[in-house]
Amino acid sequence: MNYGSTYHHIVNQLDTIWEHHKTIGDLLADAQRLQLELAHEIKKHPSRSGHISSNIETFEREQKQLTENIKELNVKLDRLSADTKTHQRKIDTLRNERYALQMSLKRKELEISVEREYVAAMRRMTVYTRTRSDYERTLLRLTSEQKQVLDRISLNTDFLIKGRAGTGKTLVLLKAIEKALGKGEQKALEIQELHPSVSLLTYTKALAKYDRYLAGILPSDIDADVISTVHAFLRKRINEADSCYHPENNDSTCIEICSPYATSSMSAQDILGEIKTFIWAHAVTRKEYLDEMIERKGMEKPLQAAARNTVWQAKEALEKYISETGCAPFQHFPIRLMQLLDDEKSKALIRRFDHICIDEAQDLTAATLQALKRLATRSVILAGDADQSIYQMGFSFQRAGLDIKGRSYILKTNFRNTVQIHHLAERFKGSSICESQEYSAAFKEGPLPELHQAPNSAALIELMTDRVSFFTKQLEYDLENICVLTPSKNDFPVIIQALTDKNIKSGSIRDDNFAFDESTSGIVRLSTLHSAKGLDFPVVLLYLPNEAKGVDGYNEETNAGICRNLVYVAMTRAMDHLQVFTLDNPDSRVIADLVECFSLT
Repeated sequence: MNYGSTYHHIVNQLDTIWEHHKTIGDLLADAQRLQLELAHEIKKHPSRSGHISSNIETFEREQKQLTENIKELNVKLDRLSADTKTHQRKIDTLRNERYALQMSLKRKELEISVEREYVAAMRRMTVYTRTRSDYERTLLRLTSEQKQVLDRISLNTDFLIKGRAGTGKTLVLLKAIEKALGKGEQKALEIQELHPSVSLLTYTKALAKYDRYLAGILPSDIDADVISTVHAFLRKRINEADSCYHPENNDSTCIEICSPYATSSMSAQDILGEIKTFIWAHAVTRKEYLDEMIERKGMEKPLQAAARNTVWQAKEALEKYISETGCAPFQHFPIRLMQLLDDEKSKALIRRFDHICIDEAQDLTAATLQALKRLATRSVILAGDADQSIYQMGFSFQRAGLDIKGRSYILKTNFRNTVQIHHLAERFKGSSICESQEYSAAFKEGPLPELHQAPNSAALIELMTDRVSFFTKQLEYDLENICVLTPSKNDFPVIIQALTDKNIKSGSIRDDNFAFDESTSGIVRLSTLHSAKGLDFPVVLLYLPNEAKGVDGYNEETNAGICRNLVYVAMTRAMDHLQVFTLDNPDSRVIADLVECFSLT
């Protein structure tokens, strides 16, 4: 069976499945078998599958030109046929020319039949989220499992919603806010106050924007002011009691302060990383750090007593500077807030909230969660998954002062990703250094994820932009339902230019003026892997010429685990289609593992 006939065979079988009544089990078995056939053909001819859109566009231009040429010849032949005797030789010549053009057209139609059969197969296998309205309809439906979790949230105690990617933790949080405010289908069952105060916090600006977008399309229309980033929230609370306190936007001054304490084995940058990533992040006390020699899990360099003493001196110098100037790195925000809450006069000035909800809680430090816990008068409701931690490892609710024992629930149904995307992501995550026995299962069938490789970044971007054209022109997806994920925002300019060259508009979700509503429709979304946390997109193009930068201060093993989590998070943003783009021989072990997972399909 040749390449084209195999695709024709697959499409015919898909039509047969659609038209004949079968049991669910039979349908799933048929779909899985056809997926494997399609995957086999893609692997055999990766170059053609990577340029499907441009192949079809080239054919359509050539087809149009050949058809016009044949029409012109037909007109000439009609004119000459009135006097066959005089123009017989000319007629024969034109007929031969027409025959050659017709044969050329047939050959080209045969050549392009492979791509057309591929498009037909993809259209039949995909879940329909091509338009904004299709997409939104898939986001706001609570499953019975999610409703069960919502019913368990009492609002009088802390609660943790656990679950792997795609299980709907954010939606449950939004519904919990509805419940607290007495809106929507879930009315407040235990609220005493007439006007309870609620806040929903996220780590990234992009997720805060996305949660506002989701809240805006909920029937109850939760006020967007309820939702903000953790750092903006902490700073606002601090400024209620200390108006001079403000963020330091770069590390240069902090490094300068740490410089006198640097040694041959520990630079000023290393010292600052220790202070921010470990001491402040975990609200470590002097006694814990110097006397008890607390374990520094995941940190790059082991520190003995003398080195710790030096670091602590640098920390005190840095905190003296912060106290005198009010300039502080954002990692110091929770430390400062807790200092103010320890002072009764300052505490009286700081607003507290009945309920604080936290999305992607595993990305917050223990110190941040401690501070937020002290601001909540009734409950802290968290949603999180340790396997999606992309800023730290060794996350612990106990260190954060949160007792959620017996007050947590694991969502196990993945309703975002297709079975094919879910299986690939879980297979990739299986080699993670993180140990997690939590299980989740997907149920939607869809097309297999695809891997595209090229010898260099320029060729990789060409493959990727052609794929954008494929999804918009051949599968008719709205541009805003497509997202390109990259390791760094530095990748954006060249990608934007490549898309512009194809007359495709694009924009970064990191821009201050970006919103997820209709104001930014008609553009392909660009995001870094980090900023995509918590988001959903029907089509994800994962551009991985290299891996993302690690976290300063962490050792190689810890950073590898964070990188693996980051790629896992990026993969699981895709609802229907996942397309991965890597170099032929990736120098990253994590990316090489991802490539290997495709070979196991």
